[in-house]
Amino acid sequence: MELTEGGQRLLSHVSGLIRQLEQAYDDVRSSDAHISGEVVFGIVPTVSYILAAPLVRRAAKQFPALAARGERLETE
Repeated sequence: MELTEGGQRLLSHVSGLIRQLEQAYDDVRSSDAHISGEVVFGIVPTVSYILAAPLVRRAAKQFPALAARGERLETE
């Protein structure tokens, strides 16, 4: 696969951002901080039927000290 000229330009713009996000993710995952508190998942109804339950289950498994709450977002 080869990037188009536009794809190459886009990659040059976002590659630094991607590295920063990866570094931030690694920093948070490797910290000894205990993650706890209430998290509110705001998901539009069309997506919530598919995504909400797996997302909350995964969050609860990975961060057992979190309390999850859902908010239904109304769409226009």
